[in-house]
Amino acid sequence: QRMKNKQEKQIILVVDDSPENIDVLNGLLEQHYQIKAAVRGEKALKIAATKPAPNLILLDIMMPYMDGYEVCRRLKSKPETRDIPVIFVTAKNQIKDEEKGFVLGAVDYITKPIIPSIVLARVKTQLELVKSRQELEKQNMVLQENILLREDVERMTQHDLKSPLSAVINIPKLLISEKNISDEQMEMLKMVEESGYRMLDIINGSLDLYKMESGKYKVSAVPVNVIDIVRQIHGETRELVRKKNIKI
Repeated sequence: QRMKNKQEKQIILVVDDSPENIDVLNGLLEQHYQIKAAVRGEKALKIAATKPAPNLILLDIMMPYMDGYEVCRRLKSKPETRDIPVIFVTAKNQIKDEEKGFVLGAVDYITKPIIPSIVLARVKTQLELVKSRQELEKQNMVLQENILLREDVERMTQHDLKSPLSAVINIPKLLISEKNISDEQMEMLKMVEESGYRMLDIINGSLDLYKMESGKYKVSAVPVNVIDIVRQIHGETRELVRKKNIKI
């Protein structure tokens, strides 16, 4: 049970050349988080690149060999570590020092001597922001997958519907060419043919609709004969109009 709870805890990497400072932060945070520690910048970079990666890094600035600024710069330069939030924990409190940290990609600044309530509050805030961002990324992935699935379904639908539609469009043409049908039958066959073409346009238009929703559609205006459209609609709805005693 202890091992399970430890694995479920979010990981915080504490980087400070002073073991005493690490002990202080570890004592403050270990109840809520899994703590990893490094007293050198090189070691911190290795831990940060190891799976599972830390969810947050508390980084001292004044360290020998490689200071916190350089550690932060290297973290942000690599794809596997650049998204890990960094909070600088330092005795330096001048505005220019904070500005340099934010420019390098730090998300917050805590000054020494630390105040436990402030450390806990800022750590919690940053970890919640990370969690929210990850959830948004998951939602975006699901949305992208749904869009791709919809596109695949539309393509299959188009392919499956076009085959029977070819018969709906072509058979009336064959019957009309026989010339042994009445004018009324010929008119009805033309209506069937036109309806087939309209259905084909709807199928082809579904892909255009997807392009519109994804911002990929290019509008191309073309002239349209409105009278022909009205006549076509009147022909297709003629039976319905007759039953309802509507005069057009």
